[in-house]
Amino acid sequence: MSFLDFLKKDKTQGEPIEADAAQQEKEETGTRDVSGVVWPDMPPINPLRVSDRPMPDIELPKSAVIQPDRRDEVGMMLLSGELNPDTLRFLSVQELLLALTAVETWREQDLLSGAEDAYRKLFNEVINRIRGAERMFVLFDMSTGYPFIESGAALIFLEQDKAAHAMRLYSTQNRLLIVREVEGEGREVPEDEEQRGVTRTFFDYLYFLGIEYCVLDNGLYRLRFERTQIVAPPGDWGKGESLPDNPAAVYAILDFLQELRWKVGYAQRSEVLKAKEERMMKLLKRARFIVPTRPEGPAEVLESGLIRVDERTRVQFPMLQGSNGEQYQPVFTDGIEFSKRFGSEGWLGGVYTIDGLMKVATDKTGIVVNPDGQRLLLNIEHLKEQGGTEG
Repeated sequence: MSFLDFLKKDKTQGEPIEADAAQQEKEETGTRDVSGVVWPDMPPINPLRVSDRPMPDIELPKSAVIQPDRRDEVGMMLLSGELNPDTLRFLSVQELLLALTAVETWREQDLLSGAEDAYRKLFNEVINRIRGAERMFVLFDMSTGYPFIESGAALIFLEQDKAAHAMRLYSTQNRLLIVREVEGEGREVPEDEEQRGVTRTFFDYLYFLGIEYCVLDNGLYRLRFERTQIVAPPGDWGKGESLPDNPAAVYAILDFLQELRWKVGYAQRSEVLKAKEERMMKLLKRARFIVPTRPEGPAEVLESGLIRVDERTRVQFPMLQGSNGEQYQPVFTDGIEFSKRFGSEGWLGGVYTIDGLMKVATDKTGIVVNPDGQRLLLNIEHLKEQGGTEG
């Protein structure tokens, strides 16, 4: 089947129809009528439903709707190969996502010549739009206080009304989400931050959460991309020794807690929760935690803020008390979480594994991971039953 046949499919019958004389004349003059193009449908926001009832009809924002005439203009641009910086800059983000989805669909069916080149140009344009955005809008999960994770990705938007629309759709699945504005890579960096080299933005923050994928959702069509296509990992910044971070473990914590706190029931939910908890515990046993300490005796303070002690040094540890009087040792997965409470109170950071923490916290009920963040409580006796550090 030729690409022209694909364009002229009858939408009700699904069979090619013959082009009329006017269409044939247009073909001879090098133009094509795209009025019969079969555009890809909008995918469902989430294949999982909380009941058998149909999804409610929540109207899209007017700015998300591409009129048929404009859609056909985008189709003509794809067919003619007129994709260059001068033409792409006149496309909205919504139109770029439509074009990307169409090219991807047609490429899979081998119906568009030059599809790889077209996809690359469109993809790079969208990435540049994201990288140049001064602000973005992100869906946060109110049950965890962190970005909502859908199929392993954070959901970002360049326009607030699109984010609010998605939030309303997810609410039909009992998801308690909120739209938050975050600074983009294109923001103007204050001079004091630039001088101190503190220019981290939302995509840098995602690294510490272990979220390596994002989805740009603009109301109808979506694009999944890697976080590293926007910014490099912090480990590539070349600033010498750094504080421990545990992105894989943090992601597993968020994934488990988001599932645990989702007020919904479905088949195999207990099995899903068990699998996510086991993955989380496995990664926590491999983690290196920052623990607030106050040394009494010989101690070397490293440039990163960590300390190095020897057997002569006595070390004090803070304690947090639970609602029923339980005592917990606070530990942190990275410097961002550590700084929320202990970064300015004179505490230094020691590095401990689960094995080390079980020795330090023998007189406590357990440990609390990121008490001002995920607030994950781990019972010491339960940790002993599961065994020590892995790998």
